[in-house]
Amino acid sequence: SIRAELEEITRHVELEIGDGTTSAILLTNDIFNLLLNIMDMYKNKIPPYKILDIFKKCISSIQETISYILI
Repeated sequence: SIRAELEEITRHVELEIGDGTTSAILLTNDIFNLLLNIMDMYKNKIPPYKILDIFKKCISSIQETISYILI
């Protein structure tokens, strides 16, 4: 599920910004590593659906920031 979200983000960035492949990959990697660190820090006490919810909120915030910068 997280992988599907990461792929969707990559497609969105590329469509909105142009050839943003490198930026999208780096951004996706950073977010994914952050989520892994959160899961490790809490010793898997956070259910996966909560992690996915956090991930979606991060993505929405990033998309808003990118949209604001491009205007």
